[in-house]
Amino acid sequence: MAVKKGLYEKVINKTLSSSLAEEKAELMIEKEKIDKVQGRKVFASYLATVIEQGLKYLESDPEAVESQIGLVNRMIKRLASDVQDEELQEFLVQEDQLLRAIHETEKKYKVPLTSVAYTSLFTGAKSEPRIYSELIKEISSADRIDFLISFIRFSGLRLILPSLKEHTQSGKPLRVITTSYMGATDYKAVEALAKLPNTQVRISYDTKRTRLHAKAYYFHRETGFSTAYIGSSNMSRAALTDGLEWNLKISEHTSPDVLEKYRATFETYWNSKDFAVFDPTIDLDRKRLKKYLTYDQDEPEVPTYFDIRPYNYQQQILDQLQVEREVHNSRRNLVVAATGTGKTVVAAFDFKRYYAQNPNCKLLFVAHRQEILQQSADTFRGILRDNNFGDLWVGEHRPTENKHLFASIQTLSVGEKFRQFAPDYFDFIIVDETHHASATTYDKLLEYFMPDLLLGLTATPERLDGEDITKYFNHRIASEIRLTEAIDRGLLCPFHYFGVSDDVDLADIRWSRGGYDVSELNSLYLNNRRRVGTIVKALKTYVTDLKQIKGLGFCVSQEHAAYMAESFNKGMFKAISLDANSSARERRTAKRKLEQGEVQFIFVVDLYNEGVDIPEVNTILFLRPTQSPTIFIQQLGRGLRITDDKEVLTVLDFVGRSHKEYSFERKFRSLIGRTSHSIGQELEHGFPTLPRGCFIQLERKAEDHILENLRQTTLGKRRLIAMIKAYVAEAKPPLNLANFLKYYDLEPISIHRRAGFYELCHVAGVYDEYRVDDEALLQRALERIMQIDSKEWIDFLLQYLKRREYSLADLTLEEETMLLMFHYTVWNRDAEGDLVAYLNRLRDKNPSLFKEIVELLTYNRDHIDFLGQKVELDYPFPLELYARYSTTQVLTALGHNTESKMHVFREGVKYFEDKDTDVFFVTLDKSDKSFSPDTQYEDYAVSEDLFHWQSQNRTSDTSPTGVRYINQRKNKSTVLLFVRERNELVSGVTSAFYFLGKAHYDSHSGSKPISIVWEMENPIPASILEKSNKLTS
Repeated sequence: MAVKKGLYEKVINKTLSSSLAEEKAELMIEKEKIDKVQGRKVFASYLATVIEQGLKYLESDPEAVESQIGLVNRMIKRLASDVQDEELQEFLVQEDQLLRAIHETEKKYKVPLTSVAYTSLFTGAKSEPRIYSELIKEISSADRIDFLISFIRFSGLRLILPSLKEHTQSGKPLRVITTSYMGATDYKAVEALAKLPNTQVRISYDTKRTRLHAKAYYFHRETGFSTAYIGSSNMSRAALTDGLEWNLKISEHTSPDVLEKYRATFETYWNSKDFAVFDPTIDLDRKRLKKYLTYDQDEPEVPTYFDIRPYNYQQQILDQLQVEREVHNSRRNLVVAATGTGKTVVAAFDFKRYYAQNPNCKLLFVAHRQEILQQSADTFRGILRDNNFGDLWVGEHRPTENKHLFASIQTLSVGEKFRQFAPDYFDFIIVDETHHASATTYDKLLEYFMPDLLLGLTATPERLDGEDITKYFNHRIASEIRLTEAIDRGLLCPFHYFGVSDDVDLADIRWSRGGYDVSELNSLYLNNRRRVGTIVKALKTYVTDLKQIKGLGFCVSQEHAAYMAESFNKGMFKAISLDANSSARERRTAKRKLEQGEVQFIFVVDLYNEGVDIPEVNTILFLRPTQSPTIFIQQLGRGLRITDDKEVLTVLDFVGRSHKEYSFERKFRSLIGRTSHSIGQELEHGFPTLPRGCFIQLERKAEDHILENLRQTTLGKRRLIAMIKAYVAEAKPPLNLANFLKYYDLEPISIHRRAGFYELCHVAGVYDEYRVDDEALLQRALERIMQIDSKEWIDFLLQYLKRREYSLADLTLEEETMLLMFHYTVWNRDAEGDLVAYLNRLRDKNPSLFKEIVELLTYNRDHIDFLGQKVELDYPFPLELYARYSTTQVLTALGHNTESKMHVFREGVKYFEDKDTDVFFVTLDKSDKSFSPDTQYEDYAVSEDLFHWQSQNRTSDTSPTGVRYINQRKNKSTVLLFVRERNELVSGVTSAFYFLGKAHYDSHSGSKPISIVWEMENPIPASILEKSNKLTS
C-alpha cells in the first residue's frame, strides 16, 4: 500500500508498518510515542474501527444482529478476563434493541429529530430542522440546562420561553450567562429569564474588555446522553430561525471529552468574579443592567451602588503585598502595573484590610492631578461603602478634617505644607503615578514622612529624571503584573512580533560587562543605508497602513537615533529623535507631534533616560540588540497601552547573526512566560503559549540566526562555567549563589537541574576548597531542596543547621518530623535509624554541598511569594498551607516514612486508617503532550472554594472507598489535597505539589470513576487558582 504525504495521527499497524518501511529511503517519516494517558482513547478508537470492519462480515448472516451480539459479548468476556475486572461483564449485550427513552407515565418527552448519540451539523439549510424547534425538544428531556450566550433578544427567547417555563416549573434548574456588551441584549429578555423559577442569570459588565462571544446551549441528561449546541447562533429570532448560522450539535455519547470541557469551563465562568448575579427583585441590579444596556457606560458609576470585588490578578497583588509585609517584613511597597489595570482598586482594598484592623488610622493619598484624586476618592468610598469617606485637598478643595486626605503633590509641596503634619501623623500613605513627578517634590515628601505602611503605585519604575524610585521601597518591587496576564485580561494591547532578517553580523563584536560594545555597534549602524532600506522595506511589508504609524525606534546611541531620524526624513516618513539632553519641552512637543500625526517616528536610545510615554504608539522598531529581558519588556511595554483605535502593536525586531554570549532564549522567554517547553520547542510549534491575540513570525534567515544562537547559548554546564568566570572578572559583589542568580537574572532551576553551583565554581577554577564525598548519593539533592518554600520549615532548618552539635533531644515531635523530611529530601534513602549521624555526615564529609544547601534555603526564604498558615488536625502535622511538598515529604509528615524505613509510593491517593485521613495527589495536566483535551477536565479548580476531582477508574460509588469519600462530611473524616500543574517542572525535574489544605465533600456524580466536587476549607490563592482554574477569559 503506497502511503500519501501529509499529516496523520494513526496507529501503526502491520500493513502500515510494512508500507513505511518501503518508503523510508525516499520520505522523512515523523513518529510520536503514544502518550500513556491518551493511550486508552487512541486504542479504543482504533479498535472501534477494526471491530466495525469485522462486524460487516456478519451482515450477510440471516441472523446478523444476533451473530454480531455474540461476537461482541465474546470480546467483552475476553477483555474482562485480561484486565481482571469481572464487572466489565455488566456490559454484555442482552437484547437486539436500542433503548430510546424512558418517559413519565403521564407524558412523553419530545424527541429531537437529530440524534442525541451522534454529532450533527446545522448550516441553516432548508432541509434541516430549525434550531429553535430542536432546542424546544432538547429542553423537554433535559434534567438541567446551561446557556452561555453573548446576546439575548426577546425575539429569540419568546420562541423557547414556554418550554423553559415548563422545565423550570417542574423543579429543574436553568443557568444563563450573558453579557451587556454593545447593549445588544434586551433587558426584557434577561428579566423574563431571571423571573423563571429555579433560574439563575449572571452577566459580564466588563464592556470594554469582554471576551465572551460564545453561543452555546447545554442540555444535561442523567442518562449519559447530554447534548450541546455550539456555534454562531445568539438567542435572537433570526439566529434561531432563518439565519445562515452554523451550529454543531455534540453528544456526550460520542464526544464525552468535549462535553466535559463545556461543563468544566461553564462552572469556572459561573464561579468567576467576572460574572455578576442578576436578581430582578433587587433594585440596584435592575438599575445597573438598564444602565449598561442603554450605552451609558461612560458615565461615572456611583461607587456605592454595586459590590466591587478584585479580579484574580488584583487579588494576587493584594496577596503579594501581604507576603511582603508579613513574610519579608517590608512595609514600604511598590506596585508596578500598567494604566487601566485598576491600581487604585488594589490600593483601596489594601487600605480596607488595614482599616478594618486599625479603625482610627490616618490615610494620605497623593497624586499629581485633581481628576485622579477625585476618581480615587470615589473608588475608596465605593469599596469602603462610605459616601463620606475622605477629603480632597487640591485646587479649590479644602479638607474639613485631616484624617483621610486625597491631596495633590503640588498642594503638599508649595511652601512645604506637608510639614504641618508630624512625620508619623499618617499611618498609611499611598503615592500614585510617582513616575510623573520631578525628583525634588517626591523626594522631600517620601523622606519626611514615616508611615506604618507606604504604598507606591506606578505604571513604570523609571522616572523622568532617571532616578530609581525603588530606593523608597527597600529596593524591592512588591508586585508587578506579568505581561502574559495583562494581555490575556485585555489590560494591555496584544502584539504581533516580526523577526526581520538583518544582514549586519554581530558575531565578532566585542563583548564586555554582559553586553555588546556600544562603540562597535555604533560603527556598524551609522551611515548604513542598506540597513535603513531593510527597515523601510519591513515597514511596507508588515504594517497595515503606513500613514497611520505612530512609532518608536530604539537605537544604540544618540548618534544612531539622530541618523535614523535624518534618514527617515529624507524618505517617505517624518521622524524626530530624542536623547538624554532633550529638554522637557522638546519631549512634550515630540509627544504631541506623534499623537497628532505630524511625525510618524520618534527615535530614542533608552527608556530609562528618555521617559517617553505615549499610549498611541502602535509600532515599535528594535534597531539594536537588547540583552536584558527586563529592558526589552519595558521597551515593548511602551506600545502596549490600550487606545480606542489601536487593535494591535506591530513589533519589528531586526535579527542578524549574534555574539555567542547574546541570549535569544531570555528574550523570547520574557514574551511567553514560563512554560514546560524550551524556546526551541516553542519556535518549532509556532509559539503556542503566547498571550491571547499575540503572534510571532520569523523570517527564514532570522529564524536560522535564532536557532543557531539557541544552540550556542543553551544553558549547559560549559556555559554556566563560562558565566561564573565572567562574573568573577566583571561583578563587584562576592561570588555566591544568590549574587550569581541575581546578576544573570536566573532561577535556581537553571543551575541545579544540571549540577551544584560550587561544583561548577570548582571546575571554573574559582573555588578550591570544594569537597563532596558522597557525590553519587547526593547528586540530585539540590534539585529537591530548591522546591522547599515553607517559611516555617526553612526557618527551622536554617536555625537548626547552625548548631555545633546535632541532637534530637530538645526537639518537638513536629520539629523532629521536619528534620526527617529534610533528611529524605537530601539523601532520598532511609536514615538507618540514626538521623543525627546522617546530619553530621552531610556537614562534615560534604561541606561544599552543605554550604550550598544553606545558601539555597536562604534564597528560597527571600523569594517566598505566599502567606502560609498552620492547618489544624487531630495529630501533629508540620506542613504549611500553600507550600510545596513532594510525595515523600508528605508521607514522612504523616508518619508513613520513619528513620528506619522509606516506602516507595507512586499512587495518586493514600488512606491512613489510623488517622482517618485520605490524601489526594493531583496532577492537573496528566499528559506529556502540550495539549491533552482527554485529561484536562478531570481535576480542576471550579472556583477559589470548590475543586472538581475524579477518583481512580475502578472506584465505584458503592465500594467502601467510594462510600468513604461520599460520606466524608457526615463521618467527619479528613481529606488533604495536594495539587501540581504537571509531572515535571522541566524535563527530568519532578515537580512538587501545592498543599491546598482540608477538603470537604460537596457533591458527586458518576461511578468508576466518581467525579466529586470538594469544598475547600481555605480559599485557593489567586496564584495557584490561575494554574488550576480552566477560566480562559
